[in-house]
Amino acid sequence: MVCDQNSTNRSVYSKLGVTYDHPYFVHITETVYCLFDPPHLLKSSRNNLMHHNAVYGGAVIKWDHIKSLYYEDCERIPRAAPKLTNKHIFLPAFEEMRVGVAAETLSITVSSAIKMYVAYGCLPEECLSTAAYVEDIDKLFDIFNATDNVRKSNKTVPDLEPNRNETKQTAP
Repeated sequence: MVCDQNSTNRSVYSKLGVTYDHPYFVHITETVYCLFDPPHLLKSSRNNLMHHNAVYGGAVIKWDHIKSLYYEDCERIPRAAPKLTNKHIFLPAFEEMRVGVAAETLSITVSSAIKMYVAYGCLPEECLSTAAYVEDIDKLFDIFNATDNVRKSNKTVPDLEPNRNETKQTAP
């Protein structure tokens, strides 16, 4: 069962005994798993990050890191995160309701841009925790949007570490 996060739905989940540790209920003999719909979760994740710092993987993540990326990136041509605009950072009226704006903000492109600017010394290293969070949110959203087992090729992030298990090929 999938629903949005309005109070009526949260109340129903509560009455059915659905909790974080017990995300299902049993109806007669059927187990029914319950979750909130991914687009609303994506927007909530972005909105919460805009108003509150959070801890993820033991490190602090901040909206200010994404803002710092935006300010750094909008001065460059070409841009590393070209879809990130003023409306993504300051959310004019009703933009907070658009899933696309949240998806573009919490995207692999934004994560990669943060990592690049940290590598070049333009952003502080503490921004890497926010980059990791943004990348993981993007991957999670992709999982919920998957229609088959094929991963989108434009979402592949190259492994920057050499594979230590590879055997060296020699010419015959």
